[in-house]
Amino acid sequence: MPLLQQFRFFRFILSTLTANIAQNALLYTLLIVVIDETGSSIHTSIFVICSLLPVIVLGLLAGVIVDYLPNKPILITANLARAGGALLLLQAPTSVGAIYLFAMVMWTVQQFSSPAATSALPSIVARDRFNSGMALLNVTSLVAQLIGMVLFAPLVLKLVGGPEPVYLVSGILYAAAAYFIFSIPNLTDLVVKKEELLQERTQPKFVEALSAGWRMLRSDSIAFQAMVQFTLLEMATAILIVLMPQYTEDVIGTSAENLVYIFSPAALGLFLGLWSAQRLGKLFGNPATARIGFALFVAALGAFAVSGVIANEIEENGFVPIEEIAAFFNIDFAVVVAMLIAIPAGLGAGTVGVAARAILLERAPVEGRGRIFATQSWMSGVLSLLPIFIAGALSTVIDVRITLFIVALSLAAAAIYARFGLKPPRPEALAA
Repeated sequence: MPLLQQFRFFRFILSTLTANIAQNALLYTLLIVVIDETGSSIHTSIFVICSLLPVIVLGLLAGVIVDYLPNKPILITANLARAGGALLLLQAPTSVGAIYLFAMVMWTVQQFSSPAATSALPSIVARDRFNSGMALLNVTSLVAQLIGMVLFAPLVLKLVGGPEPVYLVSGILYAAAAYFIFSIPNLTDLVVKKEELLQERTQPKFVEALSAGWRMLRSDSIAFQAMVQFTLLEMATAILIVLMPQYTEDVIGTSAENLVYIFSPAALGLFLGLWSAQRLGKLFGNPATARIGFALFVAALGAFAVSGVIANEIEENGFVPIEEIAAFFNIDFAVVVAMLIAIPAGLGAGTVGVAARAILLERAPVEGRGRIFATQSWMSGVLSLLPIFIAGALSTVIDVRITLFIVALSLAAAAIYARFGLKPPRPEALAA
């Protein structure tokens, strides 16, 4: 509450809320339109890849630009650009090609707005309240997901039957986010004057600036582990976007349009993760908290693959009366199982999100925060590209549950290798 009573932080929260409502409503709507128009996991993979290409091409460059420019004009321009793009979709509301193009434009803008917003937080929140500020921002993002992806967009698509109202309202919300940013003074961290970075005597070479974020991360093993966990979490989320529509249809036996309701308990898990991450961080430290959350997320992902076995075990031992719950709410047995598994999945994701990003904020130098988060985002895009294609292709030839199990095993193996298999580089290698 003390943070929310601060004018600048409250306006920052309002901007985050309105922009994220628009983004989540658009993402859900565009995904459903692509599924309805094509009915193919491959096209869903292409939609997700369209969001990753800007990360790969512009991610590192955007981080450098964010470190050199004030945050406010970047965020205002980004929100106005997305508002214009959403309104232009009204010209071709169900065109798959137009949707792919808009996805690329939206995520191109995101490469600048996301590190700018993250690097602006320390200018608003004191260092000892990074966890609280990050948790409040994550709660705001969660509320925006519930409003945009669970309530607004699905109801509009069911009641109106077309995506046009979603495009219109999203454009207005992006414009409102730009206004809230405009009303906030001093969004650039004043500890290090960015004008000094522009002086020729201190300005790094362009290639060195691009690789600075990677060198910062590799020189700090704790920050590097946090980056790995957060990157793997984002990669898994992108893969789930591709696989869950097919999982909903093939395993649960219902329309893909209902997936947001079936997996909505993940929001409860996310909230619990945001709430518990601060407390676990104080007890065990943020690095251990991030590892706990990641392990829980991977375990839940594997549980989706063996949901039938878990359901039988629960029913035989009477842990949860699944059949009674299904009968009471008049929903299928498989739906109840998926909803129960979604809770620990959200809990793990929320815990990793808070703890890992808090580590990066705490350990990143002021003048390099934009590049640190841009590097993390770029790594996520590069590493996700091939797995998304493979997961989408695998799910068309084998059971989607087997694909999910392979994904869970791969995530666990990657995290273990990064933790114990990668040796820290020598100082002279980093200098080179």
